[in-house]
Amino acid sequence: MREMLVTCRPEVTLSTKMLLKLAGNAEEEVAAGLAEEVPIEPEPSAEPLAAPAKREASFAAPPPKKPKMTKREFVDPDAWLDEDLGEYPNSIQLVSSTDSESYAQLVEEASQATVVAYDAQWSPDFDEGTDNQIALLQLAFPQSGNTYVLQLPLL
Repeated sequence: MREMLVTCRPEVTLSTKMLLKLAGNAEEEVAAGLAEEVPIEPEPSAEPLAAPAKREASFAAPPPKKPKMTKREFVDPDAWLDEDLGEYPNSIQLVSSTDSESYAQLVEEASQATVVAYDAQWSPDFDEGTDNQIALLQLAFPQSGNTYVLQLPLL
């Protein structure tokens, strides 16, 4: 319909004149074979509509209107590209045993962290019905700059 009205606006106010123009365009498209007319058949058991019942005088209050959105300050999504990243990570530790010192450091750091980045890796599932388990889990803590590589099958 927006194409027929030559507009890209999301909402279009239709007038009687515009509806007649659209109907005329639709008839021309049907005549040219570009569109198909769909006949509307009344349902055999359809009864005539009854007059609407009178509403009671006590109505529920309409819901409150939502506050209008305020304009937000523009934030350039590419601004971080101009900044140099620090020397990250500070350390990379391999965790392959729950008895290791690296595991104890990981548990301590994870208990205090507010942000954790992660990456999981596993062998690909080439055959139908296979579901390979996660083999490596990498946890990075941006505040400290520490990264831990967990070898899950060994834990």
